[in-house]
Amino acid sequence: MGYKTLDGFCHADDPSDSRYTACRLYKPINPGSPVTNIVNCPNCKYDVDKHKIDQQENQDQLGRLLSLEQERARLRVDELRKKGEEQQLKIRNIAEEAKAWWDKYDVYLKSEKWQLKRNKVLERAKRLCEACGEAWATQVHHVTYQHLFDEPLFDLRAVCVPCHDRLTVTDRARRADSEKD
Repeated sequence: MGYKTLDGFCHADDPSDSRYTACRLYKPINPGSPVTNIVNCPNCKYDVDKHKIDQQENQDQLGRLLSLEQERARLRVDELRKKGEEQQLKIRNIAEEAKAWWDKYDVYLKSEKWQLKRNKVLERAKRLCEACGEAWATQVHHVTYQHLFDEPLFDLRAVCVPCHDRLTVTDRARRADSEKD
């Protein structure tokens, strides 16, 4: 006895045609036989119940994949948040270290030890700017900060304000470039 789908189409005939959906209800070709739900299509052997189970498994698997992706996204957000907090902490520490250094430096510049060195450097240059050789020297420039707080006099130069400003900008740019390398 042969079977035929009620809509007359089996998806095995042409799977690319949207009319051909999964085989469902079949009627026997022999007249007088009752209409029957069958599990497998006799034309294509399509397993209707298995297809329903496969669809449910696919939906379950998709749900699990979505849950996994959501968990991965949450973990990535947590990781980025933690990195951001670590970077903020580093920035705070650097700012605190810089403030502590400048506080110490300001105290040093007011000390008697520095004032004596400063006067020796200005006297050595006869109070003439050692950078331009023309202006009155009123400041002392650190050539290097390697020996800061215990500088030898050759690490110090008597300079005028404009030259000191220019030297400071140049030295800071040079230090920033060397730190990049």
